[in-house]
Amino acid sequence: MIRFKCTSCNVMHTVEPKYAGRKAKCNKCGNIDRVPKPESFTTPLVAQIKKSAFRDVMDSVNSNNDAKRVPCPSCAELIMRGATICPHCQRAVFSSDKNANALISIVGSVVLFFVLYYFFSAFTNYEAGKEYDRILRDSKIETDQMMQDIERDTEQMLDRIKTD
Repeated sequence: MIRFKCTSCNVMHTVEPKYAGRKAKCNKCGNIDRVPKPESFTTPLVAQIKKSAFRDVMDSVNSNNDAKRVPCPSCAELIMRGATICPHCQRAVFSSDKNANALISIVGSVVLFFVLYYFFSAFTNYEAGKEYDRILRDSKIETDQMMQDIERDTEQMLDRIKTD
């Protein structure tokens, strides 16, 4: 039996192998798709066998590189020493080399420092801006009061001059 999905609605269809290569109409949406031929698809079992065979061939080719290979801490597959990502499970791999780990740690610390520095400088600038606004507002109030005092004193002096 051949199993394939409708390209329109993703409904799974199952047909006999004699219909391979022919057009088939989806029972749900009416979309017309071509039934795949057996060589144009692989079942999970076939894919697994191909992957296993490929891995066996590659392991035999790289048998002289076994000294340079270490097991992945996540999936235990052999990977090249110093790899940063496991090609099997796609997870990040930390090196067993202490110098490499120290370098990663230093770079991470420097990046963290600059992120924190930027955050705190932005926060400080924001707080300084608020303080500047407060000082400006207070000085405007003081200036207005001083101007009123000067105007009052000037009027009093003019009144004295006129009375004298």
